[in-house]
Amino acid sequence: MALTLDTPIIELHRHEISKLSAPMSRKLAMAVAGESAKSDLTEATVEDLLNYFPMRYEDRSNLLQIDQLYDGIEASVELYTRVSGGFQVGKNRGPKAPPLFIFEISCSDAERTKKPVVVWWFVSGKQAQHVISHYKTQFDRGTRFVAFGRWEWDARRNTFALNVKKPDELEVLPDTESGLFPGSEVDRTVTSAGAESISESDESDDTADPAFAMIHTARRVPVYRKLGPFMTKRLREIMFGVIQKLDARSVSENLPARLRKEHDLIPRSEALTEIHFPPEDSTIVEYETFRSRSHRRLIFEEFFWLVFALQLIRGERQKEPKGTVIETTPAMIDRMKRLAPFDLTPAQERVIDRVI
Repeated sequence: MALTLDTPIIELHRHEISKLSAPMSRKLAMAVAGESAKSDLTEATVEDLLNYFPMRYEDRSNLLQIDQLYDGIEASVELYTRVSGGFQVGKNRGPKAPPLFIFEISCSDAERTKKPVVVWWFVSGKQAQHVISHYKTQFDRGTRFVAFGRWEWDARRNTFALNVKKPDELEVLPDTESGLFPGSEVDRTVTSAGAESISESDESDDTADPAFAMIHTARRVPVYRKLGPFMTKRLREIMFGVIQKLDARSVSENLPARLRKEHDLIPRSEALTEIHFPPEDSTIVEYETFRSRSHRRLIFEEFFWLVFALQLIRGERQKEPKGTVIETTPAMIDRMKRLAPFDLTPAQERVIDRVI
C-alpha cells in the first residue's frame, strides 16, 4: 500500500519503512509533532516529516582525502579508526569539579597509506568512564565513519586534528570491506551513551546494515539535525524509504501552472524528493548554497502563501469600520468661526479647512 502525504507517521511501521517498529514509529511521530508545533502525535503526518529538510549536504561520491587537508579547511573526510581511547586532563581542577577527559581517535584512510589524523572531543561528568567505554566500542579498530568540521594543524600531535563539538554528529558507515584492519570487529551494534538499552535492532542509529549501504555512500547525501532519538543516518534511511513508497499523485500541486511556468519552477512532488536526495546531474554547490531548483520551488511556495495570507488580512482590515465619523456642513463651519472672539487669519482658515 502506497503512502500519501496525509499518512500518520505513527502508522509507518505498517508500511515496512526502513525496518521501523511500532515503538519507534511512535517516537518518530512524537519528535515530528514537536517540530511541527502539533500537540497530538497522531496528527503528525508524512508531509510534516518531509518538511524536515536537511541542514547541509555531502558529496560522498568525491570525499576529500587526508592528503588534501590544510589548516582551517572545513570539510568532510571518510576515515577508518586505528586506535581510540580516553585520557584524563585537568587533574588540578577543584575537588567539586567533575573529572574531565579527552576522547581521541587516531584514524587514517582504508589503505593506511596516508599520515593518520586525529578526531577528538571532551568528555566530563560522573559517568565519563561509562561514556568513554561506549565510545571505544562505537569507534573500535577498523570502524568506518565520516567526520565533518574545521580541520586545524596540531603542532603537539604533528598532524591535522578535528575538535568535535557534538560527537553524535560523527556518522558511522556500514563496512564495505573486511580485513582492512586486522583484529577489528565487523559486526557491532551501537547505542547512545547514557541512554536506555535498546533491544530491537532497528532502534540503533549506527547499526551497520548492508541493505542501506547504498543510501549513505557513493552519492550526494543529506545531513539532518538530530530529531528526537534519531540521528542523521537513521533519518536518511527513513526519508529514503518514505520517498520510495510515496504515491506522487497524492502530492497535490498548490501553485498555478502559469506561475510555475513564469518562474521556471518544478512540480511540488519533484521538489520534495530532490530536496532530500539530490539528482545525479545536479551540482553540490547549488545544494550547499540552497539554490537548487528544489530549494527555489519550496522557498517560492512558502513566500507566495505568506504574502497571500498577509493580503487577506490586509483586505479584512480595510473592510473594518474606522471608528466614529463626524460629518461637517458649511453652516456648521460658519457658526464655529462666528464663535471665535477674533477674526481668523488666512493661515488659520487653511488649517481649519485641512482638519475638518
